[in-house]
Amino acid sequence: MKRACIVLLVILANSSIAQNIWEPIPFPDSLVSVDINAEKEGVIFVATGYDPDFRGLFRSVDEGLNWDLLSLGVPYQEYIYSVRCNPEGELFVGTGSGIYRSFDDGNNFERVFHGGFNIVSINFSPSGEIYAGSWSNIFRSSDDGYSWDTLYFGGNIYFADIDFGPNGEIYTVGISYDGQGTGSGFNRSLDHGETWENIGITDEALFEIEVNSMGVILVGGLQSGVYISQNRGESFTFQYNSEVTALETDSQDHMIAGVTGYQYDDCLLSEDWGNTWASLYDTVFNPYINQISISPDNTVYLQCHSVSSQQYQLFKSINPILGIDDEITANEIIVFPNPADNIISLTNCDNAINNPYVMYNQYGQEILSGTAVHNSIDVSMLKPELYILEFEIGNKAIRKKVLIK
Repeated sequence: MKRACIVLLVILANSSIAQNIWEPIPFPDSLVSVDINAEKEGVIFVATGYDPDFRGLFRSVDEGLNWDLLSLGVPYQEYIYSVRCNPEGELFVGTGSGIYRSFDDGNNFERVFHGGFNIVSINFSPSGEIYAGSWSNIFRSSDDGYSWDTLYFGGNIYFADIDFGPNGEIYTVGISYDGQGTGSGFNRSLDHGETWENIGITDEALFEIEVNSMGVILVGGLQSGVYISQNRGESFTFQYNSEVTALETDSQDHMIAGVTGYQYDDCLLSEDWGNTWASLYDTVFNPYINQISISPDNTVYLQCHSVSSQQYQLFKSINPILGIDDEITANEIIVFPNPADNIISLTNCDNAINNPYVMYNQYGQEILSGTAVHNSIDVSMLKPELYILEFEIGNKAIRKKVLIK
C-alpha cells in the first residue's frame, strides 16, 4: 500500500479542470445492491438483496469489469446485511442466519456463528475481537469466530453499528421498537461488555457511529442529524443538520458522510471531525448513499440507492480523497519556501528531476499536470486554495502541503 503525504497550492483560473470526483463501477442493473466492501486491496465485495432469487455476494478483482457470484455453501440464498474484512484480510459476512467466514477472498466459506440471528453489523476491536450486532443481541468472539459470547440479550433493539473507544469502551447505536427509553439511540459498556447503559441520546433512532483516535464520538441517523460527544457519550451536542445515511472514516480521522433531506442528497467530506463539511457532489454520481467503504489506498467506494435501471448503484472516487500523511522523512520530498510566492523548490528528490507531477484539489479532482523542471515549479500565478501536488518516486506516491501567499 502506498503511503502518501499533501500540498497546499493555488491554481490558475485558466487551468484545465476535471469536472468529476466520482466514476461509476459497472454492475448488472438486474441486481439490487445492498452493501459494498473494499477493505481488502484489489478486491470489491458487493451484496445484493430484496428479491430472494437475486440475493448473493459478488466479487470483482478488476474494478467491476467482471463479477463472480460467491457461494456461502448453503442450499438457499441468504439475505446479507453486513460484509467486513478484518485487518488480516479475512472476510466475514453477516446474514439472516449467522456469520460466515472466508480465508481466501470468498472462494470457500464456513459458518462460524449459528442461531438464526440477523447479523446486521460487524466490527473489529483494536485488540482483535469480533463484535456482531443483531436484533436484541450483541455477540463477541475472542478467537477469530470459533466461539462466541452473548454480551447483550433482550429487548427489541436493532443494533445498527458498533465502534470502540481508545480505552476499551464499547459503543453501539440503534433503534428500539419497544418505545422511548427502551434502548434507542446510544448504548455503551465501560467494563468490556459486562454491563450496558442507554445514555446520552435515548429517544432517537441512530444508525451510524464513528470514534476518533482521541475518543471523540460522532453519531447520526435518519431522524436526527450528526451529534458529537467528548465525554464517552455522557452527553451529546448537535453538530450538523442533515439526516445521515452513511458514515465512514479513515485511519487519520478524515470522514465521508452520506446525507439526505427534503429534495436534497449529498456526499460530504470533513477533515476536522465534523466541525466543517465540504460537498463532494458532482454530476455523475447518484447521491443517495447507503454504504461507504474505504480501500487501503484511500479510494472511497459508494453503494447508492437506485430507483431505476437507468441509475448506477456503485461508484468510486477517481482519485484518493482521504489518508493524507503530513510526515516528512529524509528520503521524501521537502518543499520550500513554505509559504511561497513565486517558485517552489524541491529537495531530497534527485530522482524527480524533470519528472511529471499532478495537482489535485482537496476533493480529489485532477486540476493540473506538468513537469518539475530541475526540481522547481512556477506558482507565481496561483491563488490560495488547498491542492495536492503528487510525484511518484520509486513506485511510491508522494504528496506535499505548500501554502501560496
